[in-house]
Formats: sequence, C-alpha cells, structure tokens
Amino acid sequence: MQIKGFIGSSLIDWDGRITAVIFLSRCNLRCKFCHNKELITKKQMEDIPFESIEDYLIKNKKFLDGVVITGGEPTLNKNLKELCQKIKGLNFKIKLDTNGSKPHIIKQLINQHLIDYIAVDIKTVLIKEKYEELTSFCDVEKIKETMQIIKNSNIEHEYRTTVIPKYHSFHIIIEIVKSLEPKKCFVLQNFKPETTLDPRLSKEKPYTQEELNFIRQECLHYIPIVKTRY
Repeated sequence: MQIKGFIGSSLIDWDGRITAVIFLSRCNLRCKFCHNKELITKKQMEDIPFESIEDYLIKNKKFLDGVVITGGEPTLNKNLKELCQKIKGLNFKIKLDTNGSKPHIIKQLINQHLIDYIAVDIKTVLIKEKYEELTSFCDVEKIKETMQIIKNSNIEHEYRTTVIPKYHSFHIIIEIVKSLEPKKCFVLQNFKPETTLDPRLSKEKPYTQEELNFIRQECLHYIPIVKTRY
C-alpha cells in the first residue's frame, strides 16, 4: 500500500481526537515549502506492512479516537479505498488529508462512507499561474470541483493553507478565504523553514504569532471558524 510512515499517537492531526497517523508516498504537487519531501518518491523509504499497523490499532483501540491518512497525496494510491475499508473494518473513524486534485476519488470515498472528515490543503489563490508558481500544478479546476463535492455532501471538513510571507500576503490570504466553498472552517498553518523542498526557503522567516493572530481576526469577517497552527 506504499505506507511509508506511521505515528502511533498524535494530538495535533485531528482536533479534539487522539489519532494514529498513516503516511502514504507520492505526490503530484511540488510545493516549494513541503516538509515531507521524502514522501514524494517511494524509492527513498521502505514500505511498512499494514499488518503491523493493524496489530497496533487493535491493541490500542481503547485510547485511539481515529486514524488520519496523509501523505504525500493519499488519493494517488490505488489501494486507498482498500486501506480505508480495512481501517473501517476495525471500527475507526478516518480523516483524510488531501490537496484536492483528485475529486473523483474523493467523491467515491465520501459516497461509500469510507471517510468521516476531510482536510483540503489550499496552497494559494485558485488561479492557474499562482498555483503553478508555488506547486508546479496548474489544474485548479480540479480543486474547485473537490470544493463543490464537499459543499454538496454532509462530510465534516476544513480548508487549510500553509502561509509564507513571501507568497502569502495578507491580501492573498483574504482572497483564499473568500474563494472557499462552503465557508465553514479555515486553518492558518504557519510556515516552518526546516527541511523544505526548495532549500532557498530555509532562509525565509515565518509570520510572527502576533501577525498570524491579526490575520486570523481579519479572516473571521469572511468565515465563521478560523484556527491557527504554529
């Protein structure tokens, strides 16, 4: 299943829940600020057999509230549906982290009740040139389609953006928030300059906590729930 990483217990990957986290390899974006660059190519890390993760989940069922599937980009994995089915078979709720580029996969998972929560990473304003500059991916219509699927479903969700002052000015962030559908929950993730895909970004300074809190307050004019993660 191309599982390349596993965390047995996390308090930060699904608000209000203690979760296990499964990392799948490969991604179709090349975000300059990516801090999971080792997952872009599956050749760099050995596979973790699901059986060992399954044993852990069974043994720790009493204190785990769910499982997060992240990456990389999980929707590129041909066995994602099977993985979700196996986890659901153990009676765990599932959160999926995605860049939103594979709406048909997301629609299938929602329709088949294989995921309970979805977090969509919005990298910048949904304009082809802007997206391509930051991620080398330009088909923003796919991400808009994912938004529409979420809007037409009842699935719990959040949108989130990793913000870097160089690429995400105050006005850019506000434009991102205005573009979200449905407008429910937005997460401002502060940029961490360590181990970025583009080494030049290691010299970039992130927003201060005060600056991010100010941006959060302004975002609340357009969306009811705004969270910050540092």
